[in-house]
Amino acid sequence: MVDVSGSVRSAWERALETGAIGDDDDFFVLGGTSLLAARLIAELNEELGLAVGLRTLVDHPTRRSLSEALRTELARLSQTAEEGGDRNAEQAEC
Repeated sequence: MVDVSGSVRSAWERALETGAIGDDDDFFVLGGTSLLAARLIAELNEELGLAVGLRTLVDHPTRRSLSEALRTELARLSQTAEEGGDRNAEQAEC
């Protein structure tokens, strides 16, 4: 299982160059810029195998809320993949 919260924590620390970040601190209030946000999202997409946009961080600007949003997206993708596998298995039986 992927440690989404740990990935988000590490990525934020690198992007903002600090380790003193609380779970409910706002990325943009802490000095996060649009360029840093784009880098952060690109890093998390690569690390977690996602393809979320910058809007995800804008809508979920805290580590806690971003982690929850990314976990939800991972679960959605996992469910979609499982459903696709089920459909493929059913088609193979025909």
